[in-house]
Amino acid sequence: RGTGFLKAGMPPARRLDGSGPPRRAPRSSSRWRTLAACAAFLALLPTGARANAADESKPPSGSSSSSGHASSFVDDVTVEEFALDGPESVQDHVNVAMKEARTRPDYDAAVNPILEGGWVRARAVAAATARGDIRPPVSSTRLLGIGAASAEEGDDAWGGTARLSGGGGDNGAAPTPSPAENEIDAETSSSINSDEEEEEAARRSQTWGRRDVLGGMLVDSNDDDDGPDADDPNAARSLVRGNAQLSSSSVAEVDRMRRARDCGDSIAAGAVASAGGLSTNLREWAAVEDEDASFVKVSDVPWMVAMEAGERNAREEKRISKLNASTASSLSSSSSSSATLEVRDKEETELTAKYDTMLAWVLDKGGVVKGGVNVSKVIGKPGDGRGLVTTGLTESSSSGGDESSSIVNVGDAVVKIPIALALSHVAARTYRVNDQPVGTLLRPLFNEQPTYALAMMLLHERFKLVHGLESPWGPYVKTLRHVEPSASVLQTLRGTYAEERRREWEQTVDAAHDWIVNKGCTRGLQAMCARKPGRHYAASGTFNLNDVRWAMGIVRARAVWISRSTTGTSFPALIPLLDLIPHRPGSGGSMKLGVDNVVTVTSGKTFTGGKTFEVFIDRETNATDADLLLAHHALAPGTNPHNAVRMRLPGTEISRVGVIRKIELLRSWRKEMAMPPRGSDLWRGAKGLGLYGDGDEDELVAMEDTKKKKRGRKRAIAALAAKEGGGGSMTIEEELMLTNEAFDPKEAAVKAAARIGVDLSLVDDDEDDDDEAYALYSAPDPNLPGGDDPSFDHHRKSLARLAAQTAAAAAYADLSADDSGVHDSLHGFGGDLKARSDGGDATTAALNASRAFFEKGAPPPRGLDPLDLFLLRKGNLMSECGESDSFVITADGPSDALMCATRVLLANETEVKALEGGGADPHWSGSRSESESETARLVALGLMHEPFDASRPLSPTNERAAIRRIATAATNILGGYGSTEEDDLASLNQEDPDSISENSTFEDSARVPGGLFASAVTLRLRERRMLMAAVYNLRTRQETLGALDFQVEEKERKRLERERFEREREERVLELSKRFAERRILASLDVDVVQPLDDKMEDNGGQNRPDEPKTRKATVEVREGDDMERVVRDFMRVNSIPEVDSTVTQLTNALTEKVDANADTNANPFGETVGRCAVIVPDGRKAVVSPRVKEDLAEVVRGFAEVFRIPRQLVPALVDRVNATIAKRSERKTLLELRIRAPDGRLLTFDVKDGEQHDLVESAREWALAERVHLDAAVQVANAAFERLPPVLIQFPVDVPGRVRASMAIRDKDEAAVRRTCEAFCEALDLGGGETTVNALIRGAMARLNPGAVLVDADAVPLPKNED
Repeated sequence: RGTGFLKAGMPPARRLDGSGPPRRAPRSSSRWRTLAACAAFLALLPTGARANAADESKPPSGSSSSSGHASSFVDDVTVEEFALDGPESVQDHVNVAMKEARTRPDYDAAVNPILEGGWVRARAVAAATARGDIRPPVSSTRLLGIGAASAEEGDDAWGGTARLSGGGGDNGAAPTPSPAENEIDAETSSSINSDEEEEEAARRSQTWGRRDVLGGMLVDSNDDDDGPDADDPNAARSLVRGNAQLSSSSVAEVDRMRRARDCGDSIAAGAVASAGGLSTNLREWAAVEDEDASFVKVSDVPWMVAMEAGERNAREEKRISKLNASTASSLSSSSSSSATLEVRDKEETELTAKYDTMLAWVLDKGGVVKGGVNVSKVIGKPGDGRGLVTTGLTESSSSGGDESSSIVNVGDAVVKIPIALALSHVAARTYRVNDQPVGTLLRPLFNEQPTYALAMMLLHERFKLVHGLESPWGPYVKTLRHVEPSASVLQTLRGTYAEERRREWEQTVDAAHDWIVNKGCTRGLQAMCARKPGRHYAASGTFNLNDVRWAMGIVRARAVWISRSTTGTSFPALIPLLDLIPHRPGSGGSMKLGVDNVVTVTSGKTFTGGKTFEVFIDRETNATDADLLLAHHALAPGTNPHNAVRMRLPGTEISRVGVIRKIELLRSWRKEMAMPPRGSDLWRGAKGLGLYGDGDEDELVAMEDTKKKKRGRKRAIAALAAKEGGGGSMTIEEELMLTNEAFDPKEAAVKAAARIGVDLSLVDDDEDDDDEAYALYSAPDPNLPGGDDPSFDHHRKSLARLAAQTAAAAAYADLSADDSGVHDSLHGFGGDLKARSDGGDATTAALNASRAFFEKGAPPPRGLDPLDLFLLRKGNLMSECGESDSFVITADGPSDALMCATRVLLANETEVKALEGGGADPHWSGSRSESESETARLVALGLMHEPFDASRPLSPTNERAAIRRIATAATNILGGYGSTEEDDLASLNQEDPDSISENSTFEDSARVPGGLFASAVTLRLRERRMLMAAVYNLRTRQETLGALDFQVEEKERKRLERERFEREREERVLELSKRFAERRILASLDVDVVQPLDDKMEDNGGQNRPDEPKTRKATVEVREGDDMERVVRDFMRVNSIPEVDSTVTQLTNALTEKVDANADTNANPFGETVGRCAVIVPDGRKAVVSPRVKEDLAEVVRGFAEVFRIPRQLVPALVDRVNATIAKRSERKTLLELRIRAPDGRLLTFDVKDGEQHDLVESAREWALAERVHLDAAVQVANAAFERLPPVLIQFPVDVPGRVRASMAIRDKDEAAVRRTCEAFCEALDLGGGETTVNALIRGAMARLNPGAVLVDADAVPLPKNED
């Protein structure tokens, strides 16, 4: 059962010869052709065209079956594509549609036809749904464990067959249809076979996953023996949301539904719902959650109208053309049909004239086309159908010679085009708008986003032509049309990667529009972005989304990437003639820009005479079949070595984006994977509805709670809600943590409290918290005045979505990579299952916090919670896997990057910790507590390793889970095609486009014969074969797991070793900290002290004689830093010993001898000090770090930091600074070493390094602090050193901005010595400035040493680069 799902990926040969296990019969083509949305689209066509398009999703099968029915033959038409001449065409189609709407009998002047409820919008949405531009709606009811039945019918909570048909209003009922939709339903109800077809459509629309949809990126495989047949890819389970509408349920799914329903019921009966902040009807949560899935923006409706009208017009033209060809006599009596044909012929004539004009313009401007090659219409070529075609005639054939001689040979220059004729960044250099040069503004835009900037330039030139202005590129721009595939072609692509790429392309268009409007059209380029260029551009408005969509489509289809012959770099450009040359992998040829600024196209193939050929080359693109088909509406025969499908994973870009985007990605990651909602989102919703009040003290006192502590807590929460500020995208705590101003939630809470003046200790203090629901304020009632404010509705819907997410998280709390399938219960709400592996205990904590909020009203966390931090750490690891564009599946299986990212996505806490290198958890940004020097030392000890090896598997359990997820996703895609390989080959007339031989008709073809439909079928065929081979390879990989090298076991072992090392190290650090905190005893001396006689002793009857005094023992101790003589005198004074100089000397000498003896017998095992570094500690004192020869510098600094209370996060940087300072000091020359008898009796060495002789007193003080010598001795030590150093020749002040004035002393006139002194002085004082500062000091010193010399006080002129 563990590997059954892999059987769908058996080798293609086994599938073709029928030797594999039996599989289900393929779904009939009629079922997947007659989706409800498609039927609705057909119903919107004119009456005369509906029947003609009834079979639009199937290619023509031949002539009419009955010669007596000409209309049947005429009606069998298929439109593969249609064109929009310019961006203005969109508005033209909208105007026609609006006019048509106003002439309808059901027209209502109170309803705008293009807005919600309007006829134009309904027709456009139906057409867009049929095209796949709008995905079928999804329902969250099953995901929430409430089935799909209405409330009146009773909830089928455990996976019954009831289904939500409409996905719309209350109780699961469909929304009230508009008049246009009533018309659609009346005319097309007979074409819908069953509800199962809608489920089929929804399932196929989900196979690639859906972003920003609850559970939309969860991949769920069948875990039950009675589940779908694993040998049938058409029966494979899809993503969770795709299964949400299927009637069958596995045992695991039923358990999840039960948990979701139990959690939902608890939330519905909880404090937030009781306060009116949340509906108690779980179906309303699902309705709110599903709202965004089918949301249509008003700005998209005009484009939808243009798509519907454009295809309808193209179909009508083709129908009439076909009718004319079959019944010419009847057409002669039809004036309307004749008029239509005349229009069509006129359009083709005008198109030919445009290309002839463009060719003449190119030749006139210096372009060259090789003899025997011309621009002609190519039969079967998509778009305008024009290409570079060999004429078939050579010079020899025209004079009766050999017709087989070559027209074009390998390496021949087919076309040469001056780059000035192209729209590109080269033209941007001299580009002018309204006669004003804008090149300096436009060129940076090309450097940043070349395709977006190219679209800007194209739109400007196009709108100049629209409004009658001249364009330097006019003849070329007039030939550029935006071509779109028809609904039938897009239906063929349903479930393929091409359909997914179309949706991703829409995101690219949105991004391009935002960039053009907000960045490209700013500064001095506003006039360039005007829809009506010219002097009065300001009132015309800027490019809209549909303008950009039109231009980006042309850039994708017609732009070519030109390689520079000088540097090899490439750039996109719209170049006349070159954009007509198709791409065929492996055919050779090149497009290069030479030093003469001419783009030359060379052929990689020989084209002989005698017949015509279309010239094609290999454009050296690494595009997939999906990208090539969507851009050029054709595929080349043969194998595309770059073909692949890209899989999307949550969190892949989170480490590379800004703060605001991080919040959005965290929110979507948790939603898409059905994890608990973020606490800060819950807080924003509660705050927006005033559930915690507004800080009014009188109302706070009136809240129902008699406990003083609880009352204070409520005041603090309400004050926080009142003072935190308006509902921004981040809370204060989130901002602090994401900007590295706070390193954990506690620190963020403290700093947030200081910022807004609220005692957050009361807010976050949940000690002695009972099970009673927290008393919340009532939310505004939407039925009362003021309660229907849109902001309140927004927050109510937000809480409904988050409640649905909480219930889904409870359902999927058991999602684990554990193969055992056994889950232990955890203490918490509802006895949730074992924490899911991809979130760990942080998921459980987040789920409990979310339920506590909804059920008890407990304030949710407001910063980054543990689950956020865990996901951010995962994102950092995932960024090591590679760019998201490399997360692909090929025939060889998943790419290394995809395997790596999937492993990280599914990794549990233990695996993540091992991959990060062990030790304390790193900061969310990925920074570690170790300094660079510390890391290097640990590497040398074998206790540190690279945090993550992206090429190696983690663990056997994780690897199996990763293989299973990818294979299940691939199997789900295979099940979403709606056809079999045999069906696809039959559609291609059994011509396999991947099988090319010398005698094949594909050999000299630039594209798969059969038009766009055949290319679409070819894409599906290749994609199916590729995915089946990939799944087969995954099965092989799973069977050979034992031979893999897993890194987690190794890293876990090193982690344990390092933890043991860290424990021992902490003990050493503790001992080292004592060295800074305690002064060591250097020597102690026991002294017999004579007790003085008192009067009572003298009068005791002679029991004690006066000449026998009584003695006692007293001990004198000398510690580091003491003044021994002062200690002795204090000792004598305390013990009433007469302070005779001889006695003081005697005791001092005895103690000194003991100090020397102890130094010999108890020498420091770590040796002498290796240097010293002064540090200003947090309390403002100056302290000195002085490690010894055999000591670990990092441990010494950590012990130093513990004593002086330096924050732990600053210690790594302090280690590096101290290490650098000591290392630099050790490299400087030693000028003097003095043996010093310190006041505490120790015999020490005071050394003076070059650079320290200028301020001997301060150097001596730092030495005294390092050696714990009494500071009073520093002046004496400095004087002694001064006497032993050479005499000072000159001394002058050095002013450093922001510092105390320094003084530099020169003791040697030699120029080299002066330079060394100045360099050491700059280094010791860390002056900075490099050679400039050093040279300035040298000039000052030499001028003073040579008073008669002329001083040139300036920096030297740098030498030219060609001179030494």
